[in-house]
Amino acid sequence: MSDLSNDQIAQMVEQNLARSDHQLLAIIATYQLIQVRQLSELQELLGKFIQKTGQDIQDISTNTARSRVDLDSLYKKEFNTTKVPWSED
Repeated sequence: MSDLSNDQIAQMVEQNLARSDHQLLAIIATYQLIQVRQLSELQELLGKFIQKTGQDIQDISTNTARSRVDLDSLYKKEFNTTKVPWSED
């Protein structure tokens, strides 16, 4: 529906004005159903995107924690110490 030009929409409106009230109501209902379907599909895609983004954030957090542990271990081994200077312990 969004690919229609203004002229095409105006032409459709003119054609629809010539129809009976019942036909117009059916046309309006059809367009509303199309919009609801498109919104539903959009909500589904948005939900998937949010879920994927949440998983990506969780993965980044997990990887950051692993990297921190690896960095701490490497520093302690390299400098033969039990503490790292950036730790709050």
